[in-house]
Amino acid sequence: MRIYAIFAHPKKDSLNGRIFYDTVNHLRQQGATVDVLDLYDYVADMPFYAPKNHETLQDIKQHAFFHDNKERFMAADRLFIVYPIYWFAVPGVLKCWLDSITNYAWQFNKGPYALPLHSIKKALVVNSASMSNWFRWLRTRNSGTEMVKESLKFLGIRHYTFYEIGNTPSLTPAKINKHIAKICKKADWLIK
Repeated sequence: MRIYAIFAHPKKDSLNGRIFYDTVNHLRQQGATVDVLDLYDYVADMPFYAPKNHETLQDIKQHAFFHDNKERFMAADRLFIVYPIYWFAVPGVLKCWLDSITNYAWQFNKGPYALPLHSIKKALVVNSASMSNWFRWLRTRNSGTEMVKESLKFLGIRHYTFYEIGNTPSLTPAKINKHIAKICKKADWLIK
């Protein structure tokens, strides 16, 4: 089992970092091969995020990151993504990563979704926000979460689960540990 683990937070020692690296360690202990991509390590090289003047698709395909990410994504069986919700949306670096995938991971098909050219069958997505989950849903219909769900569905990843953490400023160490334990249980589903 090869899992492509995507981390989209600028601080490795954040709550998101703790969740991400604890879950990656859990997956490895379960025997999975985990390929870690920290998107903020690549912001200077990422197409769309740090574009040069008027780049064309051909220019974008010349980026070393584009080819490295393509190889890693296409080799994966599963996807694990952790990110914060910023003002009702995903971080820009994650959106750019998703945009880069749409250049090679699918082809047109009948209907609203693509025919996948990759082998990813399942995805576990974890996000966090300082506002409560109910307020985020009521106020924005979780627009960041919906965007990622639609991206996964479009790419042909039909089996996915989301774990959302709200009210992050009020989390105690005990509550954080409970969340991580629940996420690790969901990670067990990912590798089945």
